Amino acid sequence: MYITAKKKEEWRNPKSEQQWRNTINTYATPYLDKKPFIDISVDDIHELLLPIWSSKTETARRLQQRLFRIFGYAKIKKWYERDNPALWTGGLQEIMSDPYKIHKVKSFASLNYSKISNFYKDIREIDLLAVYALRLLILTATRTKEVIQSKFSEFNLDKKVWTIPEHKMKAGVEHKIPLSNEAIQIINIMRKKHNHEYVFHNPATGKHISNGAMLVFTKKHYTKTKITVHGFRATFRTWAEEAGQYQDHAIEFCLSHQLPTKVEKAYLRTNLIEMRKKIMDDWATFVTSKKSNETIDQTPRRR
Repeated sequence: MYITAKKKEEWRNPKSEQQWRNTINTYATPYLDKKPFIDISVDDIHELLLPIWSSKTETARRLQQRLFRIFGYAKIKKWYERDNPALWTGGLQEIMSDPYKIHKVKSFASLNYSKISNFYKDIREIDLLAVYALRLLILTATRTKEVIQSKFSEFNLDKKVWTIPEHKMKAGVEHKIPLSNEAIQIINIMRKKHNHEYVFHNPATGKHISNGAMLVFTKKHYTKTKITVHGFRATFRTWAEEAGQYQDHAIEFCLSHQLPTKVEKAYLRTNLIEMRKKIMDDWATFVTSKKSNETIDQTPRRR
């Protein structure tokens, strides 16, 4: 009832509802359904979370937050009269360890930017859908979902801009990406290959390529090098910070990151598009250059 009343309209990704239901059904329902809803106490929530608090900290934290919202809904409806049993501040916080101190966030493995030109030169020789997608992802510093779901209608090649609609963006805000000549070349290549809606059309499914297509490629061909697809955003970010004299906000906007404070949002009323054009062009030049001498260990591939 809470999902239907409050969350469904907020979610842009249909997987969100499934994730909520899976978390509740897997961990909460088997334990909490042993008692009437109105009799569930903070001790019950504590005992439910404790076995996974250290081993599956992120999952346990999300479960606590979701239960807090569900009980909050029930309290407003007058179906639950006690204090919220899943309350963290002033509640579970006093009897459970801090999740942010016991759970260390693991960063995505990324390629050092000194190796990116050789990596790009190598994959440029491969005629695969997943590789064309990976090349565009690298050049535009975008996320997997944004690339695989890209449509030809989103690209204005005359103005050299890719506009990703807000419903596809993590932050829910439309994102405009200045396109380098190399990025435009990839779009033109894909248009010559087919005339379907999605840029990276999968003939087998009639839709776009899968979420794991690029990752499967990198794991298969670069077994000796720790590379993740999302890690190329870190490669770009590190390069921009160390190799150029670029405005920090402009770099963050290239990554579709939002301004951190309401004050900054109120006073900075520009997306710094001209600065970002310079950054993305410089990045493409660096990626396609032949200056790097650092090689990439890879698994020999058959032609």
